[in-house]
Amino acid sequence: MYFRCGSVRDAEVVFQGIACQNVVTWTTLVYGYSENGQGSLALQCFYRLQEEGCKPNARTFVAGIKACSSVAKQEELEGDGQEELPRKEAALKAGIAVHLRAGKAGMDTGIFVSNALVDMYSNCGSMLLAREVFEKIKLPDAVSWTSLIMGYAENGEEKVALEMFERMQRRESYCAPSARTFVAALKACSGLVAEDGQRLAALEKGMALHSQAASFGFDLDVFVANTLVDLYGKLGTMLDARKVFDRMVRHTVVSWTALILGYVENNEAEAALDLFPSMIASNSRPDARSFVAAVKACTGVAAKEDGSRVDHGKQLLKVAALEMGMFLHSEAVRHGFGSALVLGNALIHMYVECGSLVDANKVFERMRLRDLASWTELMLGYAESDGGELALGLFEQLVDRNGCASLDGPVFVAALQACLSLSEKEAGTAMDGKLLKAKALERGMAIHTLATKAGLKPDDLAFVTNCLVDLYAKCGSMADASSAFLSIDSSSRGVVTWTVLIQGHAAAGDGVLALEMLQRMKATGIALDVKALAAGLKACEAMADVSAVKLLHCEICRLGMESDPVLGTCLVSCYAKCGSPADAQQAFDAMPSRGVVTWNALLAGYSHQGMTSRALGLLEAMREEGVRRDAVSYLSVLTACSHAGLVDECREKFEEMRREERVEARIEHYHCMADSLGRAGEIDEAVAMVRGMPLEANEVTWRSVLGACARSKNVEVAKVAFELSDRAKDDASGAGYMLMANTVQS
Repeated sequence: MYFRCGSVRDAEVVFQGIACQNVVTWTTLVYGYSENGQGSLALQCFYRLQEEGCKPNARTFVAGIKACSSVAKQEELEGDGQEELPRKEAALKAGIAVHLRAGKAGMDTGIFVSNALVDMYSNCGSMLLAREVFEKIKLPDAVSWTSLIMGYAENGEEKVALEMFERMQRRESYCAPSARTFVAALKACSGLVAEDGQRLAALEKGMALHSQAASFGFDLDVFVANTLVDLYGKLGTMLDARKVFDRMVRHTVVSWTALILGYVENNEAEAALDLFPSMIASNSRPDARSFVAAVKACTGVAAKEDGSRVDHGKQLLKVAALEMGMFLHSEAVRHGFGSALVLGNALIHMYVECGSLVDANKVFERMRLRDLASWTELMLGYAESDGGELALGLFEQLVDRNGCASLDGPVFVAALQACLSLSEKEAGTAMDGKLLKAKALERGMAIHTLATKAGLKPDDLAFVTNCLVDLYAKCGSMADASSAFLSIDSSSRGVVTWTVLIQGHAAAGDGVLALEMLQRMKATGIALDVKALAAGLKACEAMADVSAVKLLHCEICRLGMESDPVLGTCLVSCYAKCGSPADAQQAFDAMPSRGVVTWNALLAGYSHQGMTSRALGLLEAMREEGVRRDAVSYLSVLTACSHAGLVDECREKFEEMRREERVEARIEHYHCMADSLGRAGEIDEAVAMVRGMPLEANEVTWRSVLGACARSKNVEVAKVAFELSDRAKDDASGAGYMLMANTVQS
């Protein structure tokens, strides 16, 4: 009784008080420990009872076998992910030892012992031994079949699980399935969803199983229904998931969690969050998984929220999602789940997505147990928020603690993302006409060396190498990028690997080689996708070759991708930058739908070509079409007006941007205004604007004023601008000196 109530200590006291302990009391103790998640203690008692002279019976062996299962399951729930396999191997070793003892006692062929063995071997991940025991059972019952099917489903052999379910239904081996059998078969369908090209097959099989379960009267069984909700959620058919949920007689916390996760995974985070209060109101006490699901929903809401800039525009904060996330965090702590590993990781990711790295770090620091995912989430958060050095600091801590052999692919990818973040801020050094970012490159090479020593799995290594190709290319070292590319086995080079290298050559200004790589990729039989074609268009842009753009445009049409919004936008931008605004307009007009990015691409093209009236007309057309004009839209128009000498229009659009559209002016907008005012001879107004702007002026800002002084020969203001420009400069450019020299020339 005490064990069933979860009161292990009281059960132990009662056991100690029994004067004559026999096989029944010992067996009860072993069972009790197993069922309360204390498999190791259960095994100790199993061996101790034999040392005490008690002869185990079949029920004792079942209890001992279940203790091994408990060990395997418990390590899976509480382990940090790094030692799960060795621990399962230890549980398997113990299980084999118990099996041998049962065999010596002549008790390994009974149905109850056999069923327990099938379940234990499955939980330990040894389906070979589980199948071996199963095949020796003369008349397998529903428990035997279910244990085997569930084992295959949970060990990544979903197709075999479904084959066994079908075999169970055959005349020669027919056994009526139980509700739990359907749960096992449905779990196998859920596993199929993750396999490429199996979604439709999983849907068809899942619906057939649903219908079959209904014919047996199991469709309203709470365990079957919960599994159906989970399956339909994974398949993306939330209407069916909701129908099953609504038909259930009662909802458990598992039911609610499965439905919430289904909405989250299908990009309906708002609907998922709406369900959480309903779950509380229904008196279903949330568990750690429920809070994880709700926190993931909050992360999804944050991903959609525009947010607002804080800390002088450096940080994007998603306030609404952050407030909801903090509430969920406090509720999870109140319910006693604050130390759960999986919840901690979800919270770190949520706070990162909301833009609050301080809160993400607090969660990380308070975690009693961290796995690699904990470190990776926080590192990625810093890397994506201009905190590359902090991310690399965490990586170094992790290497010092665990050594590189314990690390996985995602950790190395996060570290390389941090290097990419640093490369974006590094000014670089010109070498042989290329811009080399030596500091970020050196950090990346050091991580490359560690990744090589780590003994990563092939898939992880390929993923890391893709990032290395990208990093080396963006640091200006195409030789290292190509070397990393060639280090990947040709059969393992997928579309991502090729695309990253093509993008690198295009960004380095070598459009010819980039297009050559695109053709080589195509020749290997790899289908060109949107990103690969977009990289090819960037290469055409680097070459400024409109004929190359048209050839690639034809290829896009041949592949039936001309309606893709990404490729459509790339075509507009490419034609515009290659000096063919008419083709850019035609590509723009051919698009079935156009977002602000597409409008901005055409706007930038008109600005680049000096077609100011067209640019102004397009900005007005955006308003008429209901497209919200952003900072990029106005930057193109201000640039066009500045170069055209239209200072009044510049003033008008600058004020319109701030007052009507509520767009916060960036430093580039102020540069345009300073340049425009300077070109018009309004030097004093330009200086006043620069001094009064809410952003810190940099070298480019004062150089704009200095350029205006050079045109108007305003030596006095030029001296001030030159001094401030020289003080603010972060490179060895001599542009300021040249402008000052032009100003003082008579």
